[in-house]
Amino acid sequence: MKSIFTFFIGILFTASAFAVVPVNSAIQNETEKITVEQILAMTPASIEKQTGKKMNFVEKAQLKIAQKHIAKHAEATDLDQPIYIVLAIVGLGWLAMGLLDDWSGNNWIIALVLSLLLWLPGVIYSLVKMKDYY
Repeated sequence: MKSIFTFFIGILFTASAFAVVPVNSAIQNETEKITVEQILAMTPASIEKQTGKKMNFVEKAQLKIAQKHIAKHAEATDLDQPIYIVLAIVGLGWLAMGLLDDWSGNNWIIALVLSLLLWLPGVIYSLVKMKDYY
């Protein structure tokens, strides 16, 4: 039982688990775009119906992991771009970066250190890194 549990945990945490389930080209033309809501609404049954192929356990797990990843990163940002720019100019670019990153990553720490050293490097860094958020 322990080996089966370890096997499934290993499958869920492998790098291939983050791959996106391929969509049949007959279903989606190059001109047609799929919205985030449509991706989040996909179920294994609907994909099996569209593609005509049965999904195995790993593909179903990949779909769910991809949907969770998309849902996490597709949420509306907490700050509008003009507010971000004002915070960056005032010297609080690290605060805006932290809020947008949910305080994970190094960007907000680097911006804080640069803002504490001198105001200008923190502003420049925050404005340069703005493209990562908008």
